[in-house]
Amino acid sequence: KDWGCDPFPYGSMALVPAADYTLLSKRKVQGGTIPQVLHTYKYITEGYAAMNEHQVGVAESTCWEKPFPGAPKNLGILSIVDLSKILLERASNALEGVMLVGALAEKYGFNDQGESLLITDATEVWLFHILRSPEAVGAVWAAQRVPDGGVAVVSNAFTLRTLNLGSADVRSSSNIVDAARAVNASFDEVGSFDFAATFGQGEGQKRFQAGRRMWRAYDLLVEANFSAEYDDFASDKPYPPFVMAPLASVTLAAGFRVMRDFYSGTPYALDTGLAAGLGRSPERWLFHVRGKAVAWDRPISGAHVCLSWVAQARAWLPDGIGGVVHFSPNA
Repeated sequence: KDWGCDPFPYGSMALVPAADYTLLSKRKVQGGTIPQVLHTYKYITEGYAAMNEHQVGVAESTCWEKPFPGAPKNLGILSIVDLSKILLERASNALEGVMLVGALAEKYGFNDQGESLLITDATEVWLFHILRSPEAVGAVWAAQRVPDGGVAVVSNAFTLRTLNLGSADVRSSSNIVDAARAVNASFDEVGSFDFAATFGQGEGQKRFQAGRRMWRAYDLLVEANFSAEYDDFASDKPYPPFVMAPLASVTLAAGFRVMRDFYSGTPYALDTGLAAGLGRSPERWLFHVRGKAVAWDRPISGAHVCLSWVAQARAWLPDGIGGVVHFSPNA
């Protein structure tokens, strides 16, 4: 399958070597071309993103956005695939990556669904949300630094909430306030507003399909008593954009455990009950039974997953050996 402009077999990892270009070179993107830089970094990718030679990692999650009423036809040329790869090609740290893709999206236009990127390096993590602009060319985006000791989870829903736009830990597009006013956002006394409630549609069409995965990841990593049940993801705000976690609980093994999870040992376990069969299988292949639609809980791990990976950055080692991507195909 072709992700963006470069062919990568579906469900695989590829190593893209560093490269040098001439002054007037162009880089192909979804809707055209943009100027190429003189040098691009080496990186590993599964099509959307992974990690580059400077230990900058990127993970992507599509989110439900609200359309802007009366917006003109979108003439943007950049997709989330373009942005995530360009970030790995050009950024040497997480914040540089945030500002790079934000500026490119504003200049050349973002033409894709609502998206989220978790952008990391060996010392920082930034949570980045982006959606199409109310103008023909542009983008609306915001990013917030995850505090040291924090855990952030994104599973197909915007999670940034009230943003202090003047904070050193927040970055945003130049048009974000005007875009929020265009959809009648509610501003507090200091001019802040709720990003997810303003620009997102929560979980979209299926209740719990995003939130329950967030709940389970926090349940496995954080000593916090969150509920897996709520009325509405956007208005109830069941989970914050990040949660402080004990350092000992955030390990490589814990990351693997999260990616393998299918709610075992919880009331939503997929390896129990009649649907699991005698073999206690957590896999669910039938979505229609006797002509009626059947909805199963969506776990973190499932039969539909083409690959999973855990990126590890180690600040105490040189970049050339500090970054590791642990990759699992078809799981």
